[in-house]
Amino acid sequence: MSGRLIFDEEEVNGLSRPARGETAELLLSRPGLFFFKDIRKRLLLKPDWLKKQVEMIRAAGGDPWKDMGVRKVFQHWLVKMSVFAPYYRRHAASKVKTVPKDVDGNKLLAMEGVFAMSDVAKRIPFTASQLRYQAKQHDNPKERCGLWKDEKRGVYLVDMARFSVWVRALWQTDDEEDDR
Repeated sequence: MSGRLIFDEEEVNGLSRPARGETAELLLSRPGLFFFKDIRKRLLLKPDWLKKQVEMIRAAGGDPWKDMGVRKVFQHWLVKMSVFAPYYRRHAASKVKTVPKDVDGNKLLAMEGVFAMSDVAKRIPFTASQLRYQAKQHDNPKERCGLWKDEKRGVYLVDMARFSVWVRALWQTDDEEDDR
């Protein structure tokens, strides 16, 4: 048997799992092997994005494991975080901010940035499904009300600058016709 090592130090320790409540940035800074299915929602990624990236790397003659830190083993995508994190930051990092736990709806509406709609809906008196419906009803929901679906990540997002103006106008309008 050869003395050549099969697994490097990061790989030999087995699979890691993201901790409950762990932010995307903390997850990206932690070396280890992860199942893609366990980290994709935290990083706002869809499996289709991963597959397209792997195909592009292979088409260019690259190795997804060395270039991206991703390989499929036993029908599961593995992610080697020390390689994947820099790739993610270059190619997929989102400008989506996390809503701090101590922020209520009023404070959130005064903040700037892009947030996940699911986080925003937890802090205001509208459900995520109501907000998604509004995004689908308008021709240009991103411009009109600050809501849209990011097709690349498969999640709905909120641009707080436009959204807060829209919500304030909506909340201050007394539309009796809706009550009939």
